[in-house]
Amino acid sequence: MSELIAAISTPAVPSAIGVLRLSGPGAAECADRVFRARSGKLLAETEDRRLVYGSLLDKEGNVIDQVLATVSRVPHSYTGEDTAELQCHGSPMVLSLGLEALCAAGARLAQPGEFTKRAFLNGRLDLPQAEAVADLLEAETPEGVRAAAGQLSGALSRRVEGVYHGLVDLLAHFHAVLDYPDEDIGPLEAEQIGGVLSAAAGELRARPAYALTPAGLDYEAMTVPVEKATLLTNPTGIFAKEPTLWWQLQQLMEGARDRVYLQTPYAVPSAAMYDGLARVAEKGIPFEMQLNSVAVGDNLVASSDYLTNRSRLLDTGVTVWEWFGDYSSHGKAALIDDLAVVGSYNFDMRSTYLDTEMMLVFYGDAFYDLLEANLMEMEAQCLQVSEEGYLPQAGVEPKTYGPPKSILYPVTQWLSQPFRFLI
Repeated sequence: MSELIAAISTPAVPSAIGVLRLSGPGAAECADRVFRARSGKLLAETEDRRLVYGSLLDKEGNVIDQVLATVSRVPHSYTGEDTAELQCHGSPMVLSLGLEALCAAGARLAQPGEFTKRAFLNGRLDLPQAEAVADLLEAETPEGVRAAAGQLSGALSRRVEGVYHGLVDLLAHFHAVLDYPDEDIGPLEAEQIGGVLSAAAGELRARPAYALTPAGLDYEAMTVPVEKATLLTNPTGIFAKEPTLWWQLQQLMEGARDRVYLQTPYAVPSAAMYDGLARVAEKGIPFEMQLNSVAVGDNLVASSDYLTNRSRLLDTGVTVWEWFGDYSSHGKAALIDDLAVVGSYNFDMRSTYLDTEMMLVFYGDAFYDLLEANLMEMEAQCLQVSEEGYLPQAGVEPKTYGPPKSILYPVTQWLSQPFRFLI
C-alpha cells in the first residue's frame, strides 16, 4: 500500500459541497501541487486537521475553484496513512478537473472502497466495522442507519469478543487432546462442549447483536435445511505436513458414481493431483472443473501457471470451463453425486498443504440444489476449453487482456515454474 491514491468522495451530481480525498505517502505534498493557500503556507507545513482556505488549480495551473483544504497524518487519519482533503463546490466538472490534476501530480485513481480497505488493512477498522461502512451507505430506513452506526462504532465487535474467546479456548483444548495424546490433558465431555456452545448462543441472543444486521434482512428465511455437515481439514502442525484435505476430496471424487463438478479460482496441481484427476475422469462419469479465465483472474502467478499447464490439465480428461464474468471468482465448491461441498480450499499445491484450509461437506437436497443453481448460473458465463481454443456458447465471448497482463504473462508463466508449489 505504498501508492498514493485519490478519489472524488462525494456523488457526481451538482451539490453545495464536493470532496477530493488523498491517502498514502506524500498526500500533503501532492495536494500542494494543485492547491495554493491564501496565506502562502504549504499544506505540508500545516498542522493536522486545520482548515486552510485557498485556490484549486487544474493540471495546467489554472484556478478552477476556491476551496478549503486539510491534512491528517498518521496515526490520526481514517485510513491509518497520511491523508489530505480538498473541500470544493460540488460541481462535477470542478471535481473531475481537480481529480485529473491530482493524478497528474502523482496520485493513482483509487479503486471502489479502497480507502476503507486501507483502513482495515492498517488496523483502523476491524472487519465488522469495514462492512458497516457499506451498510451505512446503503441504509434506507432509520433502523438501518442506527444498526450500521452501532456496528461502525465497534458495538458488534465488542459484543462477540467474549463469545469468540470462549469458542477459541474450546477449540484449543480439543486440538491439544488430539495432538498430544500422551499428555495428561483431560478430554472434554459432551456436557462441557454443549454447555459452552449453549452459553455462546444464549449470549448472542440475549444481546442485541441480531439487531445490528441490515434492516429488513431475515437471515433465517435465507437458510435451507441440511441433514448433516462434515468438516474436512488439514491437521495443524509445523513440520511434516500431510495433504489430508486433498486426499479426502480425492477419495470422495474417486468414489463418485454419477457426477463430479469442481469450482476453484485457480488450478495449480502437483503430479499426484494431475494423476488423481485422471483417475476420476477414467470412471467415465461427467467430470467438470470451473475456474477463472486468465483475462478475469486477479492472481497473476496462478494464471501464469495455468497458461503454461492448461494442456496438461485437459489431458487428464476433465472438462474445463473458464469464467468470463465481470469479476474474478473466488468460489471454492464441489458437487460430488448428492454431496455439496464448500469451503476455503483452492485446487493448488500451496492450499493442499496449508493447515488453515477446510471444506464442509453438506448432506441435503435443498442445499445441493442451491449450490448447483449457483454454479450453473456462473457456467452460463463460461466457455468450455478445448486444445484449439474455446467451444462457442450463446451470449459469451472470450475476453482479451492488455497491459500489464499481456506484458507480464509471457515472462511470469515460465519464471513461476520452479516455484509453482508456493502458488
